[in-house]
Amino acid sequence: MIDLEKEAAKLLEFLKTQPLQSAETEPEGHEKKDQGVDRIYNGETVKDAGNDNVPIPTSPEVESLLSRISADCGYNDWFRVGCALKHEGCAYEVFRDWSARAPKLFDEYACERTWNSIGEDHDAKVSMGTLRWMAEKSFLTEPGTTDEMAEQALDFISSLFRSGEHFELVLKRGCKDGRFFPYRCRENICLFDSEEKSEFLSQLKEIIEELSPRLGKTPPGAWVSLNPVCDGEKLAGNAPSDKDVTDFRYALVEADDLSREEQWRKLSGLNLPIKCVTWSGGKSLHAIVKIEAGTDCKLYKDRVTKLYRYLEAHNFPADTANKNPSRLTRIPGFFRDGDKQYLFARESGPRSWDEFEAKILFGAATLSPAKSDSENPDPYLNELIEEYGPALYPDAQGKPTIINQPFFAGYTIRNCGLVRDHIIWRQYQSETGLWKIIPDVELPKLVSQQMLAYSRSYDVPWLASKRTSKTCKDIKSFIDAEQVGQSNFVRSSRNVIHARNGMVVIEQDGTVSFKPFSPDYYSTNRTEIDYDPEAKCPMFLEKLLAPCKPDEIECLQYFLGQCLLGRNLSQTFLMLTGTPGAGKSQLLSVIVGLVDKANWTDLRLPQMSDRFEMFRLFGKTLATGRDVPSDFLRSKGAHNLKSLVGGDPISAEAKGKNECYDFKGEINVVITSNSTLTIDLDADNKAWERRMLWINYNCEPVKDKIDNFADVLLKEEGSGILNWALEGARKLLMNGGQIPRSEEHVRRIRELLLESDSVHAFVETQVVEDPMGRVTSEQLYAAYWQFCRTQDW
Repeated sequence: MIDLEKEAAKLLEFLKTQPLQSAETEPEGHEKKDQGVDRIYNGETVKDAGNDNVPIPTSPEVESLLSRISADCGYNDWFRVGCALKHEGCAYEVFRDWSARAPKLFDEYACERTWNSIGEDHDAKVSMGTLRWMAEKSFLTEPGTTDEMAEQALDFISSLFRSGEHFELVLKRGCKDGRFFPYRCRENICLFDSEEKSEFLSQLKEIIEELSPRLGKTPPGAWVSLNPVCDGEKLAGNAPSDKDVTDFRYALVEADDLSREEQWRKLSGLNLPIKCVTWSGGKSLHAIVKIEAGTDCKLYKDRVTKLYRYLEAHNFPADTANKNPSRLTRIPGFFRDGDKQYLFARESGPRSWDEFEAKILFGAATLSPAKSDSENPDPYLNELIEEYGPALYPDAQGKPTIINQPFFAGYTIRNCGLVRDHIIWRQYQSETGLWKIIPDVELPKLVSQQMLAYSRSYDVPWLASKRTSKTCKDIKSFIDAEQVGQSNFVRSSRNVIHARNGMVVIEQDGTVSFKPFSPDYYSTNRTEIDYDPEAKCPMFLEKLLAPCKPDEIECLQYFLGQCLLGRNLSQTFLMLTGTPGAGKSQLLSVIVGLVDKANWTDLRLPQMSDRFEMFRLFGKTLATGRDVPSDFLRSKGAHNLKSLVGGDPISAEAKGKNECYDFKGEINVVITSNSTLTIDLDADNKAWERRMLWINYNCEPVKDKIDNFADVLLKEEGSGILNWALEGARKLLMNGGQIPRSEEHVRRIRELLLESDSVHAFVETQVVEDPMGRVTSEQLYAAYWQFCRTQDW
């Protein structure tokens, strides 16, 4: 039987790996398939676009997308926008205000009737993906014929100037010091007469054809004055200047230091009151921005100053030479060198300067104060605003009431000093020097605290009442979505041991220095024992390690130093076996106490193949198996032990998390047993031999036992044991991360491995092939039994 849940999970994982559609191609959700309910309009079938299952957007995103979609579109697209807005929970006024940007088509009664007709169930497939897709394809394509070019030029002039107004049309260029410039003069002045459009269109067509590329001739393109000017006879000089402007209507914004795609991306996100955008045929887009200062030159300059400050605050590298009102701009519909000047995008953004100032500039200035460091309670606030936008956005009435959730996600991360460690967040604790894990359940609380702090710092008292559970959890989702590169919490390159009272640093030359806590160590584990360079540990050495041979004591010192370093440099694990009551368990308790229980966990090999077991090891530096049975290393998960200590990449899945945590298998492992352990070799003897350290406590049980001896040792000689282990860490690093083993030590390990696979050892060493020989099973078994008895197995 098919496991539907498992198959669905496979399908979901497959879909996550699929690449996004190109912006030039409709995504599958927008293909006109028979999966939505259709509408009929004037005999034409209108299909719903699909839903690409994207997250519910913030209001600023809706504003930005609508600013890039022309309301002067066909009914299909107009209806789709309405469906998408209603699906996303937007108010009718948003749809109405956007529709009104096309005054020739706008009918408020029809607009409201259409909005009310959009049903919640019927239009559920049309969502934010539709708006994003429409915004991506909102720019226009260049005209193909001379007729189309002339029509673009006429439409452009008609949109900028009113009938009876004069403008300058420049068709020639001069050259000075090797640089070309538009040749301006009073003879360039033209009168726009709306009743003579057809004649003007014919004239434009003739001019465009005359200036088209020909052999040996490079067309210079054409320019037009940005604002209307006075009649040529009334000019103050030979060419129009600022004094000759009759209506201070528009300003020019361009940035030719960026690629065309980057210019458009940034312009689209600025939500400027754009009249239109022209491709210059060279390096830049010319965005004509509504200023609407009438005949007031001073007001024009004030507004342009505000505009350029806004552009600077948002890191848009606008050419500041374009601030004067008599500026020329490239006119669409003309050839320029090997390219064409053409209309790139139509009207977008706020409908007027006043709307832009109220909704955008007012919000940015009021809610994101750019104070000096001495005045601003948070001098780095502007960096957050640049990355996430202002903390609050204005509503339809221009009041700052819409919470910018991504901003408060960034505000919380920055103010709380949160740093991402793969799928978790950590926060530095100055009193311990540790980077503590912040549980998921605590993040909404931190968000609430930071929103309250912001409301007090910037006198926004109503914000405190908006700290609902849902809002804080929604902001937490933006925190979780923050992208990071490689984690800083990697131990592989740090030779630092974190003691309770400071950082012990082992330099490359083997010298040891003691330093104060610092977040720059990115330490996540420490011992709870103080570092005292003069401390000794005679009781530990003379009593607890008495059963050990000198080479075993040296091996143990190296291994304890490795445990303090928090990573398994030697890629080994330690076995302590032998007589019950001889001190193995007490030694293990000392090792755990030295490393600290916060950094330790049980080694559960039989459960190691379970789904979430590996995640138990995340963040731990020591795993132990205490008093395990003799077949412990034959359990079903025993093969994972080599990965845990051998530096292999490990992927751990946590409950309640969609992601997996990938970490390196460098955990220190200690196993104790009263019996000799046998191992499931799986034909990998050499790998087990490399990874094993074995200390055998074959001695009489301790007679005069001290209650809780390990605790006594840690209390009285903790700093001394730490020093002894530190010396082991220093020796380990100076020895290239290798723990020395004597020949006797290696021999015992090899014998143990042979015993673990005694049948194979018997056949390899005792059985000889003889084509003429015969042997019965009883004889073979008797010889095997005698072989094992001889080996003392």
